[in-house]
Amino acid sequence: MNTELWDNLSFFLTRLRALPCCESQAFPGGFCLSTGSESASENWAFFPGLSPEAELTGAVLHFFEKRRLPFVWPAETGEASGALTDAGLRERGRLVVMDRDAACLPDGSGAVTVHPVSSREEAVGWAETSWRGFDGESPAPETFQKLAEAMSEDSPVLRLVTARFEGEDAGTFLLALSRNAAGIYYFATVPEFRRRGVASAMMAEAGRMALAAGCPRLVLQSTPTGLPFYRRAGFAPLGELALFSFSEDVF
Repeated sequence: MNTELWDNLSFFLTRLRALPCCESQAFPGGFCLSTGSESASENWAFFPGLSPEAELTGAVLHFFEKRRLPFVWPAETGEASGALTDAGLRERGRLVVMDRDAACLPDGSGAVTVHPVSSREEAVGWAETSWRGFDGESPAPETFQKLAEAMSEDSPVLRLVTARFEGEDAGTFLLALSRNAAGIYYFATVPEFRRRGVASAMMAEAGRMALAAGCPRLVLQSTPTGLPFYRRAGFAPLGELALFSFSEDVF
């Protein structure tokens, strides 16, 4: 198993398991996690490096069927068990795990300011901006608002940040600060503010925050659409995680 592919994601999802708005169940080798969202990408069957057998796969399916929720099951490319496909799960996409050192990231536009979330009200605003940044229609689902509120209260380990362009909410990210690296999640720019330096300003701030917290590395899981930006920002691939799901929408 390539532990670099899993380390920060495992850290982040383990933090989510402890949040009061999430449901989780442990199994040998991993766990199921539900945020209550109807988006598959917010619910996880997480079994790092494990090739599951039919019995475990059936138990995982029961967990999500009981809640009537879609989910993703990440697996290292080329090492997924036939039990997943036998159960009807299919590879729907891949995440490219990438990293770089946290220093010397270029700033974006001077019109962009960044603001760490410091209240439940700001967390709800963060959720709305993040949802729009991923091309969702307003308002953001209540489950995502509650998740943002709960994540904001897991400070200083999880840090939510909103970027503003000329005073308007324009983008978001979250840092998950483990001992070895700062993981970047929910990195998104609202469509009308793209190509204005918002993403570059957020990435520069992520680097500053990581270094201030004693984390020398940044790590993230990129969707195919994010790859060009992350490559330009100096990130290099560590490997890929295939996402198995019943849903075709896994990003």
